[in-house]
Amino acid sequence: MIVNRPIRFTGTPDEAAVNRRTHHFVVTDWDEDGPCERRCADCDCKPWHAAADYPCGQEPPRETIET
Repeated sequence: MIVNRPIRFTGTPDEAAVNRRTHHFVVTDWDEDGPCERRCADCDCKPWHAAADYPCGQEPPRETIET
Protein backbone atom coordinates (compact mmCIF):
# COMPACT_ATOMS: atom_id res chain seq x y z
CA MET A 1 0.00 0.00 0.00
CA ILE A 2 1.22 3.51 -0.83
CA VAL A 3 0.47 6.30 1.67
CA ASN A 4 1.05 10.02 1.24
CA ARG A 5 1.20 11.72 4.63
CA PRO A 6 2.38 14.92 6.30
CA ILE A 7 5.92 14.85 7.64
CA ARG A 8 6.06 15.24 11.41
CA PHE A 9 6.92 18.77 12.53
CA THR A 10 10.66 19.12 13.13
CA GLY A 11 10.61 22.31 15.20
CA THR A 12 10.70 22.54 18.96
CA PRO A 13 7.75 21.56 21.17
CA ASP A 14 7.31 25.27 21.97
CA GLU A 15 7.10 26.12 18.26
CA ALA A 16 4.53 23.35 17.74
CA ALA A 17 2.47 24.72 20.66
CA VAL A 18 2.50 28.21 19.13
CA ASN A 19 1.42 26.74 15.77
CA ARG A 20 -1.40 24.75 17.38
CA ARG A 21 -2.79 27.96 18.86
CA THR A 22 -3.29 29.32 15.32
CA HIS A 23 -6.00 26.67 14.73
CA HIS A 24 -9.65 27.08 15.70
CA PHE A 25 -10.66 23.58 16.83
CA VAL A 26 -14.40 23.03 17.11
CA VAL A 27 -16.57 20.00 17.81
CA THR A 28 -17.91 18.61 14.54
CA ASP A 29 -19.61 15.41 15.73
CA TRP A 30 -21.17 14.01 18.90
CA ASP A 31 -21.97 10.54 20.18
CA GLU A 32 -23.76 9.33 23.32
CA ASP A 33 -20.67 10.13 25.44
CA GLY A 34 -20.29 13.69 24.16
CA PRO A 35 -17.92 15.29 21.63
CA CYS A 36 -16.20 12.64 19.52
CA GLU A 37 -14.72 14.63 16.63
CA ARG A 38 -12.87 17.95 16.50
CA ARG A 39 -11.47 19.77 13.48
CA CYS A 40 -10.04 23.20 12.74
CA ALA A 41 -12.87 25.37 11.43
CA ASP A 42 -10.43 27.10 9.06
CA CYS A 43 -8.14 24.40 7.61
CA ASP A 44 -10.04 21.20 8.56
CA CYS A 45 -7.10 19.45 10.30
CA LYS A 46 -7.73 17.27 13.33
CA PRO A 47 -6.01 18.13 16.64
CA TRP A 48 -4.25 14.76 16.80
CA HIS A 49 -2.98 14.95 13.22
CA ALA A 50 0.59 15.85 12.23
CA ALA A 51 -0.73 18.86 10.29
CA ALA A 52 -1.93 20.47 13.56
CA ASP A 53 1.69 21.15 14.54
CA TYR A 54 2.06 23.46 11.51
CA PRO A 55 0.48 26.94 11.37
CA CYS A 56 -3.15 27.01 10.28
CA GLY A 57 -3.44 27.31 6.51
CA GLN A 58 0.14 26.16 5.82
CA GLU A 59 0.26 22.93 3.84
CA PRO A 60 2.74 20.69 5.68
CA PRO A 61 5.50 19.00 3.70
CA ARG A 62 4.48 15.49 2.70
CA GLU A 63 6.14 12.12 2.16
CA THR A 64 5.08 9.04 0.26
CA ILE A 65 5.80 5.69 1.87
CA GLU A 66 5.09 2.07 0.99
CA THR A 67 3.84 -0.18 3.73
